[in-house]
Amino acid sequence: MNKNFILSSIARLNMMFAGLMMFPFLVGIIYKEPLSYRLNFLIPAIIILLIGYILKIKTTFKKTFNTKDALTLVALCWILYSLFGAIPFYLYPNDFNTFFDAFFESVAGFSTTGATIARDVESLPHSLIFWRSFGQFIGGLGIISLTVAILPKQSKKSTMILKAESVGPTFGKITPRVSEQSKVLYTIYITMTLITIGLLWIGDLNLFDSIIYGLGAAGTGGFANKDLSIGYYNSTYTEIILAISMFLFSVNFNIYYAAFFKKSKNFLKSEELKWYLIMLLVSMVLIFANTFNIYERLGRQMVDVVFAVTSMSSTTGYVGNNTSAWPIFSRIILAGLMYIGGMAGSTAGGLKMSRFVLLVKSASNQFRMTINPNRITVVDFEEKTVDERIQQSVMSYFIIHILIFFALFAIVAIDINDFLEVFTAVATTYNGLGQFGEAQSFYELRETSKFVLSFAMLLGRLEIYPLLLLLSPSTYKRK
Repeated sequence: MNKNFILSSIARLNMMFAGLMMFPFLVGIIYKEPLSYRLNFLIPAIIILLIGYILKIKTTFKKTFNTKDALTLVALCWILYSLFGAIPFYLYPNDFNTFFDAFFESVAGFSTTGATIARDVESLPHSLIFWRSFGQFIGGLGIISLTVAILPKQSKKSTMILKAESVGPTFGKITPRVSEQSKVLYTIYITMTLITIGLLWIGDLNLFDSIIYGLGAAGTGGFANKDLSIGYYNSTYTEIILAISMFLFSVNFNIYYAAFFKKSKNFLKSEELKWYLIMLLVSMVLIFANTFNIYERLGRQMVDVVFAVTSMSSTTGYVGNNTSAWPIFSRIILAGLMYIGGMAGSTAGGLKMSRFVLLVKSASNQFRMTINPNRITVVDFEEKTVDERIQQSVMSYFIIHILIFFALFAIVAIDINDFLEVFTAVATTYNGLGQFGEAQSFYELRETSKFVLSFAMLLGRLEIYPLLLLLSPSTYKRK
C-alpha cells in the first residue's frame, strides 16, 4: 500500500469535508438555533481542517499509484467521512444515544441508503435534518468524484480512483480529462437537483422541505423531515414531481452528457435504458392490474403505482400511500425492483440494470451452448460483444453479492429472532433502500445489528471490493 499517496489524498479530502460542514452550520444560523447546535458542526470542522492541513504539509502528493491503492483510498475515504459525519449526530442530545447510532445515521446518508435511527425526525433541528440530506447529495455521485471535480491537482491515473468508486460493471470515460468529466457530471447533477427543488417549491412544499426532498431524490436516498415521509403532504403534485425526479436520477448520467453536451441522439440506442424502461412499464402494468379492485379512483391508483415503482426501482424509498395494504404479488414485484435497482452510472443502488441484463444474456447463452455444444455464440450488450472476462466478472460479483447477503443475514439473526424482520433489515440496507417496514426507524435494533447493517450499507454503495480489500491482510504488506 502506498501510504504517502493515501495520506496525502486523505489530507485534501479532509479539508474539503471541513468546508462541506459549513453548510449545515449556516442553516443553523439562518434558523437561529442554539449556539451548541451550531458548534456541533463548527468545532468538528475546524479539527478536521487542522488534521487535513497537518497531513498536507507532512506528506507529498504522489501521482504514482496502482489499482489496489485506489480501491484502498476509496474505502478509507468513505469510512472516514462516515465517522466525521457522525460527530454532529452524536453531539445532539436526543435520539442518537451511542456512537453506533450516530455512525449508522451518517453511513445511511453518505451511502444514500436513507435508513434512520431517529424516532421523531420532526423534532430534529433544521441543521441536523439538512446534514442528513446533504450527505445523500454528496454520496450520490461519489465523494471522490466531487473531490476530483473541485480540486485542481489531479493525476492522469485518477480514472482508477473514479472507477473504484463508480457503480456498475463498467466505467465510461466521457471526456479526455478526469477532472473535466467530474465537473461535467456534477454540473448535470446540480442542475437537475436545483430544478427538482424549484418545482417542489412552486408546489405544496416550503423552501426548506423542497431542499430536503430534492436532495433526497437526487441522491436517491430518501431521507425525509416528516415521520410519514411524502405521505404527510397528501399532495399529488409533489408525488408526480418526485416520481419523475427519482426516475431521472436512476438513469445513467452519461446519457445526459450525450444528450445535452454532445447533442447526440445515440443515447436513444442505449440498451440498458430500454431494458430499464421495459422493466418499469411492465411492473406498473402488473401492479395496476393487481391493485385495481382496491382503489375507487383511477387517478389516485395511477399516481400511487407510478410513485411506488419509481421509488423502489431507484432505491430512494420515499413512502407515499401505504403499500403494505397491497396484495403480496405487487409487493413481491416492488421487492424485485429494489433488488435490481437503477442503471449503472446513476445515483441509484441495487444490483444495477446492466448487471441484470448481462446475467440474463450470459445464462441464455450458456443454455444455448448446452443444447448445441458445437454452436458458436456471443453475448452482445450496447452494440458491443461482451468478452468472457466481463461475463465472468459479473457472475462472480453476483455470487459474492449473494454470499455476503446470507453472511450478513446470519449475523443479524443472532440479535433479531424474526425471519422477515432480519430479511427486511439486511435487504433494504444492503441494496440501498433504507425502508424498514413502512417508514419505520431502526432505533430498536441492538448495537451489534446496527454496526453490521452500517457495514452492509457501505458494502452495497462501494460494491463490495474496496471494503474487502481494506480488510485483506495483503493490503498492508510492505512492497
